[in-house]
Amino acid sequence: MRNLRSYLTPALAVTATAASLATVAIEQTSAAANQLTAAEKKAGWTLLFNGTSLEGWRGYKRPDANGTRWKVDGGFLSVDPGDGKDTRGQRDIVTATTFDRFELTWDWRVSEGGNSGLKYFVLEDMDSAIGHEYQMIDDERHADAKVGPHRQTAAFYDVLPAANRPLRPAGQINQSRVVCDGKFVEHYLNGTRVLRYELDSPALREAIAKSKFKDNARFGKLQNGHILLQDHGDKVWYRNVKIRRLPEGKGTSAPASPQPVGTTGSAPMQAKGVQFVAHEAAKRVDVTIDGKPFTSYIWPDSLKKPVLYPLRTSAGTVVTRGFPLDPRPGERVDHPHHAGLWFNHGDVNGLDFWNNSYDIPADRAPKMGTIKHKRIVETRNGADHGELAVEMDWVAADGKPLLRETTRFIFRGAGDARSIDRLTTLTALDQRVVFKDNKEGTIGMRVARQLEQPADKPEVFTDSSGKATKTAVLDNTGVTGQYLSSEGLKGDAVWSTRGRWVILTGKIDSEAITLGILDHPSNPFAPTYWHARGYGLFAANPLGRKVFKNDQEELVLTLEPGKAVTFRHRILIRGAATSEAIEREYRTFAATATSSRSN
Repeated sequence: MRNLRSYLTPALAVTATAASLATVAIEQTSAAANQLTAAEKKAGWTLLFNGTSLEGWRGYKRPDANGTRWKVDGGFLSVDPGDGKDTRGQRDIVTATTFDRFELTWDWRVSEGGNSGLKYFVLEDMDSAIGHEYQMIDDERHADAKVGPHRQTAAFYDVLPAANRPLRPAGQINQSRVVCDGKFVEHYLNGTRVLRYELDSPALREAIAKSKFKDNARFGKLQNGHILLQDHGDKVWYRNVKIRRLPEGKGTSAPASPQPVGTTGSAPMQAKGVQFVAHEAAKRVDVTIDGKPFTSYIWPDSLKKPVLYPLRTSAGTVVTRGFPLDPRPGERVDHPHHAGLWFNHGDVNGLDFWNNSYDIPADRAPKMGTIKHKRIVETRNGADHGELAVEMDWVAADGKPLLRETTRFIFRGAGDARSIDRLTTLTALDQRVVFKDNKEGTIGMRVARQLEQPADKPEVFTDSSGKATKTAVLDNTGVTGQYLSSEGLKGDAVWSTRGRWVILTGKIDSEAITLGILDHPSNPFAPTYWHARGYGLFAANPLGRKVFKNDQEELVLTLEPGKAVTFRHRILIRGAATSEAIEREYRTFAATATSSRSN
């Protein structure tokens, strides 16, 4: 795996002012459509579509828009497809002006089964327009969307998939945004950043080599090109198409809006020790250690549980997978419920909290559970450790809460070592709650591609409901991970065994990394079983037994109304470490205040 760290830096601060974004909100009235406010004009925004004519647009390689099928329809720039024939770019339209560094926003909708796209970096040097395409398509019905996520809405078409997408269905208005500062490009959908990539990076070139654009030498590089709207022979509507140029090397002069969840900005904080900064409107709490970003506690609407994401080493290297929040070229895009570091279980009163995600089909949704963030109880900054206490509800598909969760995170950092203690208490509310024996649990993380174990064959993994997920064979260059358990087992042999702790060791570039999960001896049914997979799932499951060893008695944990159970785990993120050092860490952890068992 080539170097991915460069585009794992925090998000670009190239966003519009709050006043600018307010005028491009999807819910705006028709009277405000296709207009600029005084604040937007001051910030340098211009309209690319005035709502009344095709002024500023022309056909691709044409002097004007004559001969195209584009027209103004009720304040929208729209295609009248006629016979619906796809003219393969011959009736696309482009801006008369070119752009390289810019911020662009627009509203759009497609008809059922429809397909369109907005391209940027378009040069008129080929018969058919080539550019980086922000895909807009009916994901549910159009055949091209079935090819894969790299051809679905908000993707960099045929190159990189988007993720964490709050997509409205065909026939409804969506809002999109593209930001390019000359080095990085970001795609947004309905206010959420869904894709970020670095221009002309090794990772991007690797993704392009697998696409239909692999033979175009300039593709993937910064271009001073036109903005293009596609006529694919389907009905499509655009409005509020607005752009502003970004100065070279300076980003935007406007105040930055809140960062996307899971990021903490590019300017490091100077406070020493562990510090917390809450951004409740953005649904996150940022955690820094000695002024450097470590992780964020986040609860975005796109996830079905709060998580810690991303996790970083003391050097700032991200050790968790980007997908589905910030997908990166070259990583796996399976199991969208695997995000950051989380805690849940696959069978609680018959509900599956583990597998729930945006990807669950409608017929399975009633069988899924969701963990909802309720409130931040307290934060405590500290020189040697900091504490974050939060409250959540485990909720059934009908909205009824089953469990109240109170979790206290204790963050520490010294030298090249980082650690997180997670103390989680689950209290049954007004009904009996039963945790059944299930392999899908319980505290888990999904690691970066470089920390996976090298694999030489495809595999299929089946969840508790029988759904199978295939994992493909990928290029193993730079993939270096290996598990080691407290019982001396290595690699795939760790899965389904018991142990006090497991570590995952490997390298990202030249940095040696050790990730560890320690199971407290007071936890129910300790020592835990391990649900540790070579493809990057690293989990401890104290609530599975027979599912791992068929000759064992089935495990059932029952909480009567008002009763509680507590779990304590420690997560380690550090440099190279021996098994003896991890065992010493475990003994120190085991000597801390014990967890309370279920009554």
